[in-house]
Amino acid sequence: MSASRIMYLGASANAGKTVFTRAHCRLLSDAGLRVSPFKPVSVTKRRERRGDLDLDFRLWHLGAAARCELGDRNGPVQVVRLGPMAGDLLVKGERIGAAELLAEDTPLFDPEDVPRVLSAVRAAYAEIEARSEAVVIEGAGSCAELAGVTDPANTFAASVAAPAAVLVAGAHSGGSIAGLWGTWHRMDPRLRGSIVGIALNDVRAGAGLLEKRAGELADEIGTAYLGALPHCEIYDDVPTGESSSLCDTEAEYDYVARQFNDHIDVAAIDRAAGVGA
Repeated sequence: MSASRIMYLGASANAGKTVFTRAHCRLLSDAGLRVSPFKPVSVTKRRERRGDLDLDFRLWHLGAAARCELGDRNGPVQVVRLGPMAGDLLVKGERIGAAELLAEDTPLFDPEDVPRVLSAVRAAYAEIEARSEAVVIEGAGSCAELAGVTDPANTFAASVAAPAAVLVAGAHSGGSIAGLWGTWHRMDPRLRGSIVGIALNDVRAGAGLLEKRAGELADEIGTAYLGALPHCEIYDDVPTGESSSLCDTEAEYDYVARQFNDHIDVAAIDRAAGVGA
């Protein structure tokens, strides 16, 4: 039996993909499933070495939330930022070239490097699925900006895994409803076909109004509105690794998971992914 697959896609960088991925990993682990996080492509300033393994520091948090043993399969492709718009491209820890950044968390690969990147993503996912009952996949950056070109982190990963995907927008900086609308209409149609719902992250003031607008948008585009996660400093999403606010204790992982379960329709996502089927 194949693993259940869930994917979190962003309407932008800093949308909350890491927050949602981490929380869902913990809930699935709490349910007794062998769950693995999968971040096909990471853009990071900060890697952490534990034993013989160097990974984007966020992956260590995802692994802890999932209570699983990590390998380079969980984050096969990393772009280690060297400046505001460029970085070293690593595949399974080996530098193979450089990558430009279209935006903070959206890498552009040299065409010569693309085959190796895609091969690494495909092989890593196959290895993870074979050893898991559930896989929670985190995309990178905006999943619309690379529509029509090779996008290993989002469109390609979704084509390999065939997940139940959720499109997330961060409400903290404004424009979340417009971001969801634009992303939905501009994303690759193949990726759009995997979406089972939309959700908001980091909602502060005006939650009722934002939820109303998100619900209206969901009705308009023909998908489900899955809820809004309120702001809490304990689970800020900090993809550049410049903050230490990512939770790092068991109590905090559990708290984030409870908040996620209380505010997001996790049951609907799990049903769409066939969790427990």
